[in-house]
Amino acid sequence: MYEARIAKELFLADYPNLKEKEGSWFFNKGEITYQNEGKEVKITVKIKNKKYHFYEKNSTSISSE
Repeated sequence: MYEARIAKELFLADYPNLKEKEGSWFFNKGEITYQNEGKEVKITVKIKNKKYHFYEKNSTSISSE
């Protein structure tokens, strides 16, 4: 779980630069898939034979006030 959280944080550092709403991001221990679901981003981290799911608020969404 620790490695998955670190991978997620590294992904989130690069996420604002990604233009696609969904895709894959590879790193040395596995793969991250992501889907932009409006106000949040669904992140799945695959390391070896395990999957970890995270939901993060989408900091790139545009607020309409």
